[in-house]
Amino acid sequence: MASYGFAQTPLSLDDAAQEFIANLEGSPRLINAPAPTQWTINGTQREIVGVSSAALPGNRGLRVKITQQGENGYDVTAAMPITRAIKTGDVLLVAYYARGEQAFNEANTAMITSSQIELTRAPYTAAGRSAARLKSQWTIYYLSGKATRDYDVGDAQVSLHLAGSRQTIDLGPAFIFNFGPDMDINDLPRDRLSYAGRAADAPWRAEAAKRIEQHRKGDLTIHIVDERGVPVSGAKIDLSMRKHAYGFGTFTNHDFVKADGSKDETTHTQFGKLFNMATAPVYWADWGWQNPDIQADYKATGQYLSAQNIPWRAHTIMWPGERYMPKALLDLGDDPQKQREWVLAHVREVMTYLEPLDPVVIDLTNEPRVNQYFIENNNPELVADAFKLAHSIAPDIPLFINDYAILNGGGVNTGNIEFYKNWLTDMQNKDVPVGGIGFQAHFSADLTAPQRVYDIIDEFDKFGLPIHITEFDIETLDEQAQADYTRDFLTIVFSHPRTEAFIIWGFWEGDHWKPDAAMFRKDWSAKPNAKAWRETVYGTFWTNETVTSAATGQAALRGFYGDYDVTVTHGEKTKTLQMTLSKAGDNRLTVVLD
Repeated sequence: MASYGFAQTPLSLDDAAQEFIANLEGSPRLINAPAPTQWTINGTQREIVGVSSAALPGNRGLRVKITQQGENGYDVTAAMPITRAIKTGDVLLVAYYARGEQAFNEANTAMITSSQIELTRAPYTAAGRSAARLKSQWTIYYLSGKATRDYDVGDAQVSLHLAGSRQTIDLGPAFIFNFGPDMDINDLPRDRLSYAGRAADAPWRAEAAKRIEQHRKGDLTIHIVDERGVPVSGAKIDLSMRKHAYGFGTFTNHDFVKADGSKDETTHTQFGKLFNMATAPVYWADWGWQNPDIQADYKATGQYLSAQNIPWRAHTIMWPGERYMPKALLDLGDDPQKQREWVLAHVREVMTYLEPLDPVVIDLTNEPRVNQYFIENNNPELVADAFKLAHSIAPDIPLFINDYAILNGGGVNTGNIEFYKNWLTDMQNKDVPVGGIGFQAHFSADLTAPQRVYDIIDEFDKFGLPIHITEFDIETLDEQAQADYTRDFLTIVFSHPRTEAFIIWGFWEGDHWKPDAAMFRKDWSAKPNAKAWRETVYGTFWTNETVTSAATGQAALRGFYGDYDVTVTHGEKTKTLQMTLSKAGDNRLTVVLD
């Protein structure tokens, strides 16, 4: 990776751009006008003044004072327009100048909670994301990405989210380069990620370990006797865990098993090694349930998981945002009663299919904060009525809600957190049978401190409902930070007694909505985050013990809740039994060596 220092200062903007290009491989094209005056500062809780500095190309910058922390990081944004077209597959690099002048937060560090190359309008499709904790001196920060769509002139911008704290941030010029499709993005400069609480001696680790010991493990007593019932001393007892009681799963996509019964053997082999749970789709969109071929795949996958006794989550029967709704339903937009009838008929159809397959959880609806189509179109009680109908069909299957931007974003999305709590309170007050709470957890560089993650989850403990991490991934090229945070996020979530499952949102680069977030590359070589997952789930959270029976024939062990093989050996006699160590169980086992 090249060095990006400048030979001389001060520089004009044109000279700086040319020096960047001279130091970058691949002959990139500058695709913006990098003057500080090109930043547009959106939002209300901010003040803006100009600053001068000989350390900046062009000698000028902007000072943005955030006068009140936003409910979301994007409540104040700085946007820089991209002035040339971008093609699908183009590799992009942003180099922007910034410094943190003042911050009022726990870390006393100014931060950009997200920086992204994005579409200028909804759905704000991003070609790359990062974040930054700012130094007090002018520093170049980097953002890179690969375009997943075409952007016409005026369609793309760089956006910095500034409202994650009450703080003052100085912004200098941004230089945006397009390398075309042939550049290896890993050869571009980038900022290394980190997060509060990453250190090996961070205080949260000891507290999490105590909670895990208390809530995730139990005592087991094994009594060894011979065929006459006489205690056997000195017997070797091997306790080998087969399956964890906690759900460690992944999204399978619709074609995990295809309608014709075919499946990708490598995918299934790795699934079996890494996971004991799955999330399978039942999306209602025209690209989902409404498509007969996709619906057939959905059904084949669900039937396979059920037949193999793999616990699975069905995701998601309703998604009431116009972008995700079937055209047939949108076409009824002028008739709320017919829309209501259509939705309830769909819920009845899918629930009737799902009920005999016995998924452990059904995500009934998705993302209520931003998908309020029915509230806005004269059906304010339709989601609640759909919960009641679904519950009447399958009263023993918990019906979950699922939402995003609660745990990620550095943990500063207080508006989203309060909305989710208020939504759940409203549903419980109306006796709507919401059976569980889902937290999506899609990260890029906005890594939330583990202790803050725990504190947010704990705010939802009062609802008395099971909690699942439903969609976890980290989109970044910093593979070590990706692995470390996978371990730490998994650990802090596992330590909260209200959580019951942790689902990642895909694991292979060849079938992942964010390829850089995968655990395995296209050639199925494992990335560091795959190793972190294995070592945490099948090492730290796993029990394999060997003990010897005492003179009483007894042995006491402590292990994680789950299913075990118990093998007892004494002399030439060996017997293997299976048992379950559970929080509610008796957890005593007698083995007769006959």
